Amino acid sequence: MAGGTDDAGNATGFPAVLLSDRGAFLSHIVLPDDRQGKKAAPRRARGRLAPRLWKQVAQAELERAGRVGHCESADEVVAYLKTTVIDRDAIERARQALKQAG
Repeated sequence: MAGGTDDAGNATGFPAVLLSDRGAFLSHIVLPDDRQGKKAAPRRARGRLAPRLWKQVAQAELERAGRVGHCESADEVVAYLKTTVIDRDAIERARQALKQAG
């Protein structure tokens, strides 16, 4: 399912994860780097062992996709950005006011 790498990131040719119809075996130590990749490996294993779970996994990922910072959905992100984006007309009015004052 996945190949191992050495300290320099080169492929070792040895498996890092073995998967069969009876389970999965991780043949190395999990380091704290690449959190997203490390989260994906168990999902792939579950999907191969129980294909019906793929739809549930995909749905859960889609539901989390819109979460950014304190915003819980894509709609909240858009609404937040609309309130925080600088008003371009206000910038131009300020420029004109500075030009007239200077």
